[in-house]
Amino acid sequence: DLGMRHNAQAIVDAVGEDRFCAESGLSPQHLHALLATVSAQIDRLPADEAERRFDLALGRMALQLAVRRHAGTREVAYTAHGPVQVQRGKDLGAFDTVIGTGGVLVASRQPATLMSALLADPQRPNELCPVSPRFLVDRDYVLCAAGLLAAVEPRAAFELARHSLQEAVDAPTHPTPSTADV
Repeated sequence: DLGMRHNAQAIVDAVGEDRFCAESGLSPQHLHALLATVSAQIDRLPADEAERRFDLALGRMALQLAVRRHAGTREVAYTAHGPVQVQRGKDLGAFDTVIGTGGVLVASRQPATLMSALLADPQRPNELCPVSPRFLVDRDYVLCAAGLLAAVEPRAAFELARHSLQEAVDAPTHPTPSTADV
């Protein structure tokens, strides 16, 4: 639950406007217009394909930043006895399940695509990100409430959370008919 709308500008700043535009397919002008729109209306859902691409890119970038903040790294350190591998932070590589919550995942038609941004990147082999986890989404957006409920009714909290979790599966995409199909 990343507060994506509240942090949209910070996310774009962190990854760079050029990278964001390349991933979303938006022009810098369109990106700035959408940033202004979501900053003014943080609860707004995407109204068209460009806004869906913006949300998908924003969600993917936010997830990449978040996982890299939590995943450890592996580095080579040179000692008197030669080079050794040193791990700093947590190795998330073996995690078998990742649970996502938050508006971008709940509202997305592509939660699995979004969550795939968390996976280990072969281009960054020193980062210890998840390798092949199962992705679950908090479809009813209740994990926060379940966490609060757990202090007084742990069994009820568990059941609430368990029933809200669903496999993250992308909705089928339907090709747009061309004029030849009409």
